[in-house]
Amino acid sequence: MTPLSSFYSPLLKSVGLAAMLALLFMLYIGLWRDPSHIPSAQIGHMAQTFNLSKLSDDNFIALEDYKGKWVMLNFWASWCGACRTEHATLVQAGKDFANTPNIALIGINYKDQKEKALRFLKRLGAFPYPSGQDPRGRTGIDYGVYGLPETYFINPEGKIFFRHVGAIKLEQIKKAFAPALKGAS
Repeated sequence: MTPLSSFYSPLLKSVGLAAMLALLFMLYIGLWRDPSHIPSAQIGHMAQTFNLSKLSDDNFIALEDYKGKWVMLNFWASWCGACRTEHATLVQAGKDFANTPNIALIGINYKDQKEKALRFLKRLGAFPYPSGQDPRGRTGIDYGVYGLPETYFINPEGKIFFRHVGAIKLEQIKKAFAPALKGAS
């Protein structure tokens, strides 16, 4: 054994051990972390305003129209498999909150063709709330959307307080709206 190899042997073992421990730590974190909880720079900041064409008609939908309400803003598309999975939940949420005046649900059809989006809604059932079109994804970019579906919750002051990535469940929607529901009773 040369003097140089006797120096590098313990060093290589230490580096290998450190790399293995780092890999195990990342695996541990990945197994226990909720994959739908992805930090967002938008949380705590004012929601970006928008004025989009509605899917249903030639009118527009603007966030400004919902000032003073608790808002759920759901980005979806016809080409999104997880959007199909969560669709029934969103339809049910729309029905459940239809008579709650301080809560509004809004859909935003993201980077989709209007004809395909309308076919999707005809096949699976229309949302009982309005959905705007974001064909170029500009509104999605403003919100930091990078995968669908994504849902943002906005308080009456216009600040984003919660973001959910992936198919959302009705219990999660109700939990996010708990302060609004408490105020409504």
